[in-house]
Amino acid sequence: MDLRRLRDDCRKRLETLDIDVPDPFDAQLLCRNISRSRGRDLRLMPLAQGLPAGMPCGMWVATETADWVWYDASTSPAHQRHIIAHELAHVLCDHSGGMDALLAGQFSPDLAPSTIQRMLGRTSYDDVQELEAETLASLLTAPAGPAEPELPGRVLSRLHASLTEPARRSGRRS
Repeated sequence: MDLRRLRDDCRKRLETLDIDVPDPFDAQLLCRNISRSRGRDLRLMPLAQGLPAGMPCGMWVATETADWVWYDASTSPAHQRHIIAHELAHVLCDHSGGMDALLAGQFSPDLAPSTIQRMLGRTSYDDVQELEAETLASLLTAPAGPAEPELPGRVLSRLHASLTEPARRSGRRS
């Protein structure tokens, strides 16, 4: 996967979305903006003890009328923001996939498993949708700053890219 192209595609997606992305990042305000844009309720659901062992630290569930985003509220505020942004990125990208819908019913008595149309959990970064959500989450939470500088030379350009782009996974160990 070409991570530079993925990042560019995510930036373009953000530019074409009909939502205001708050700067600095504000999960509640972004949820209201997404909800308004999609014409459906979007509920943030903190889990004080996190999701059960073996489960992802965040999850998005879509029903016919609403989106539900669960996140681990027992982790640091920065990690919570990123988990929420990652799940909201799945919403914004309209990703599809599946987990066991019966699982979502364990988290909220208001959510009947039979109403679930889509369910995604944050699990692996080997999947293209997960990479896209992770990249978009990084863009959603990054402060809007000055445009990227023009850096002459290959070494400075590579150094800048390594400090500002999402970490690349490599099979090599240092």
